[in-house]
Amino acid sequence: MAGMNLPTPPHLFILTGASRGMGLAMARQLLAPGRILLCISRRTSDELAQMAAAQGAHLEQWSQDLADSQEAADRLERWLGSLRSSELDSATLINNAGVIPHIAPLGGIEAPDLANALRVGLEAPLALTSVFLRATGRWVQQG
Repeated sequence: MAGMNLPTPPHLFILTGASRGMGLAMARQLLAPGRILLCISRRTSDELAQMAAAQGAHLEQWSQDLADSQEAADRLERWLGSLRSSELDSATLINNAGVIPHIAPLGGIEAPDLANALRVGLEAPLALTSVFLRATGRWVQQG
């Protein structure tokens, strides 16, 4: 097979909080042919969809509130389970999403706002990372 130019398997990137700010900037940088980019955010980005179409890049966007970390983790686990690891070069998870309650002394922030910030900023990254490590760990063992 010398001289054959076989396609390189794509790199998989999973990025949370990709609909605005730093997450959107990272998504723009990660979006390219030869990559699969899954963006998990409360809102999808029309701009990213247009960029992906123009570049011929593979983009998946999920409208997902990470405050419901169990639903997000279950969804990611099902999706990762549907992929064929032998067709991927690598997989990277970037937990970028976060919620900042209004800036005030701790005593001035309502408990529901604190709980939401902890669910999005701590609980969801732990749940998503657990699912990601479990799924990709099986990939390594199979490969």
